[in-house]
Order: sequence, then structure tokens, then C-alpha cells
Amino acid sequence: MSRDRWMRLERPVHGGKGPRHGLNTVRVLVRGDFAGDPALSEDISYEVEVTGNASSEQLRDLVSRVDAIAEIPNSVRRGTPVNLTSVKVTPA
Repeated sequence: MSRDRWMRLERPVHGGKGPRHGLNTVRVLVRGDFAGDPALSEDISYEVEVTGNASSEQLRDLVSRVDAIAEIPNSVRRGTPVNLTSVKVTPA
């Protein structure tokens, strides 16, 4: 039996370099699940809420542009291999 799993991230936006978009807060809600043996990730979806001193159109455009270039979603979308390259163990 699968269960919906989610993670919420909320972060105020301070300063930064590059174009100014007047962002105040960014909230992200991520949903996904795992199934099978071994457990593999199924569909992942996320929602974004932004507040800022820009028009709704400008903020939606910013979110769309970031979604297109974001490293983690693009890695998942493209099936980037994940390899364990080292394990360091220290007995107590």
C-alpha cells in the first residue's frame, strides 16, 4: 500500500545578485511516493507559491524560467544516475 509523501519548504528571500524580481517569500510543496521492491520513486509533483513586488505575470514567468533550469528537477526528469562512491565508517 502506498502513501503520499510530501515535503514543504518555505524561505524568505533576502538580497542576492542578478536581476531583481522583488521576491519576498517562496514556498514549495513537493509530493511523491515510492513503490516496488526495491522501492523506486513514482511520479513527483510540486507546487510553488511566491509573493513579491512584481506583477502576477512577471512572477509566473520567473517560476517558469527557474523550473526550466533548476538542477534537481532536471536531474530527476532526465534520469541522472546516482552512484555511491565512498563509505567512511568509524566504530564507536
